[in-house]
Amino acid sequence: MTVSRIRHAVADSVIYGNLLITATDSSVSVQLESDDSTVVVIERTGPRTRKNIPIGTRDPRFLTARVNDREITVTPGSGRFLKRSYRILVEIEDRVISLGAMDIDTSTFIDGKPNEIVNQYGDLTARSDGSVEVGWAVPQRVRLVNRMVVPPEPTVDDVLIGFALAAAFGTGGLSVTTIVMGLVASVFPS
Repeated sequence: MTVSRIRHAVADSVIYGNLLITATDSSVSVQLESDDSTVVVIERTGPRTRKNIPIGTRDPRFLTARVNDREITVTPGSGRFLKRSYRILVEIEDRVISLGAMDIDTSTFIDGKPNEIVNQYGDLTARSDGSVEVGWAVPQRVRLVNRMVVPPEPTVDDVLIGFALAAAFGTGGLSVTTIVMGLVASVFPS
């Protein structure tokens, strides 16, 4: 019988204060530091299939998630070779929230599907100590449409879900360029 380690981390959401992240080998829960906070829980219900994923799987058949007592659907990509495979979609009631790899360490947190970048909340980075760092999006002028884009403001539930996703699955992903450059470097060492 294996005993699951419990890891605790505190993360500053900047908008809503500190978040408490509690993780085991098969679950992640996130809530505000206040006692009466909503709690987001993501659990692995099947076998551990991936060692490099904090929660142990990216298989949606083996995942359950909820915001307090409300079930939410979490659909992670395979997380293999391309950055787009690291996307995670969450369906909560009639909305979609997504997390997608931006670079090797960071993922973009979006109110909507991954291609709806004008609805970007910000960027999340999971750390090895179990904490998550956030950089919230700021208003910016988009040259293609020549207008100012104001990012949406996430609700408390949105923030808790985003941090739970980052803590459960990690953030970032490899791009094809990174993979090719690694292969070239291994064939032609300096």
